[in-house]
Amino acid sequence: AEIKKFNCATDIADITSNGTQIILPEDDTKSVQQPATKEDFVIAPNPTEGLFTIDFTLEKNEKIFIQLFDINGNIVLTLPDLKRADTGYKIDIGNLTDGVYILKGYTSLGRLIIKKLIKF
Repeated sequence: AEIKKFNCATDIADITSNGTQIILPEDDTKSVQQPATKEDFVIAPNPTEGLFTIDFTLEKNEKIFIQLFDINGNIVLTLPDLKRADTGYKIDIGNLTDGVYILKGYTSLGRLIIKKLIKF
């Protein structure tokens, strides 16, 4: 994979049409991979009644730490040190209140991926 050096002061991505936002590390001297594209991190179905799958693309030894926040900023779910999986990860939030949630994924290469999740 091609490595590109990013300057965080100028290379912060906008939120894409599917709700993904990529924020690069604060340390702009660190070389990181090209940020994830919208296809690199998928939540389906979204909106969900409670059961959904997250699927993501990572480099061979890369891990991702995922947290789900409610609209008030409270952490309602934590999934530490996930690795690549051929089938994705099935998550059940059926016990949570209907509403809007924010899913944040922090990779071991310094990427932050933010997605909006709607539970109804």
